[in-house]
Amino acid sequence: MTLNELYQKLLSESIAEMDMVSFKVHTDDKGVVTAVEVKYTPKDSQDKRKG
Repeated sequence: MTLNELYQKLLSESIAEMDMVSFKVHTDDKGVVTAVEVKYTPKDSQDKRKG
């Protein structure tokens, strides 16, 4: 998927074509969420690494 293709799709459509590989929630000292990091890879990239 190119950057242009990503911008033209709804976020939910793009995520449906990918696998989540990392999910991190960052909070302050009071437990308030300040940021969420989510990393995705294309679904077929996992298969390419295996061989």
